[in-house]
Amino acid sequence: MNRLFPVVSALLGTTALLSAQVPYGSSVIGVIANVAPGEGLFLADRAGGNVAVTGLLAAGSATSNVNAVALDPIDDRVWIATSSNNQLNWLRITGSTVSQFQQFGTAGTTTSIAAITFDANANPIVCFGTGATGGLFRFDRTLGGAGVLIGGVPGTTAHNAICRDPAGNLYAGMFNGQVHVFLQNPDGTYQAPTLVGTTATASISGIAFAPADGVNPDELWITTFGAAGNQLFRMPAAGGAGVAVANSLAGCNWIDYDRSQNDLLVATQAGLDRFMQVDRSTGLDTQLSQIQAGNAGVPASNDCNDAAFAATRVAPMILNGAVGPFDLEIGTSAPPGTLAVVGVGAPFVSILGVAVVGADGRLNVSFPGITLAGPIAPGTLTFLAAYFDASFNLVVGAPVAWPAL
Repeated sequence: MNRLFPVVSALLGTTALLSAQVPYGSSVIGVIANVAPGEGLFLADRAGGNVAVTGLLAAGSATSNVNAVALDPIDDRVWIATSSNNQLNWLRITGSTVSQFQQFGTAGTTTSIAAITFDANANPIVCFGTGATGGLFRFDRTLGGAGVLIGGVPGTTAHNAICRDPAGNLYAGMFNGQVHVFLQNPDGTYQAPTLVGTTATASISGIAFAPADGVNPDELWITTFGAAGNQLFRMPAAGGAGVAVANSLAGCNWIDYDRSQNDLLVATQAGLDRFMQVDRSTGLDTQLSQIQAGNAGVPASNDCNDAAFAATRVAPMILNGAVGPFDLEIGTSAPPGTLAVVGVGAPFVSILGVAVVGADGRLNVSFPGITLAGPIAPGTLTFLAAYFDASFNLVVGAPVAWPAL
């Protein structure tokens, strides 16, 4: 128990952090080749709202061409990569204005970063490029700096899309129509890529993992630059060819799965720049909004604030015997306006953070610079989150044993 003392002492002085960010259920959209007055970022909801985010350049970004976006799995940051340099950056948004911007790291190449996801420790992972100059690169969540190559698909086609499943496995969409999976090992490393399947239309532009829902199996939804009726595909995550989804979409540049609605959200660049919804059962598409009246530039990426309510997210999850120093971060989501709490459930009980969550439905706590007295066994602590619903019933999420290894 003495080895837990640095953790316990840090927990005693914590405060809850509330965020000012993308509203729950809304999406952030990245755009390149911007048409003024757009600056590369938009916020879109399901009710038809679509508003430009201002202040990206004024906050310090070298360019407004946002090629990739991803919402942080723990806190309130938006991660972005731009098409005209190799930078990975993060920012915060208050209302519809960039209120904080931080240059975080570089990919070690002049090739544009194509997409962003996160590993089990919430470290950003990006993909870009081909062969010896491309692949999948991981950035240290705390230190930033240069990305480290963690794998790649040999050959001469670009790594153009990436997503992650709940088990931590990574799926890379290649520009030649192939999808490869990088299975995660228990220690957080990844196995060599294995072909999952191929789409009849090449030029993969986006990929999203959609979990089994009782009707559909675990599957990958894939956008390409094909013509209408031959540009959207679904592929069994267990392996198999991509199956074309018949609808009217064209010019799709990214796709995102919305777990709160069990459907897909797509940014298109053909004709009018649009934000679209795709029904998972029928494949039919519905326009939610036009981006800057349909003339934004080239919509290139989108990510929805759709974290499961009362789910506990911890970083790092995998220590591999490390004793630190590291920043321990714990977050959860709850319906906006409800009282949420994160805490320890075992071997002792302690509330770490409690607050009424804002419009983005997020609550997170952070304990920087923790150093353990020695390695701790997997599952030494159990974290959990909960919230009070509108009837003031306590909704408790599944406990998370920490560390995983």
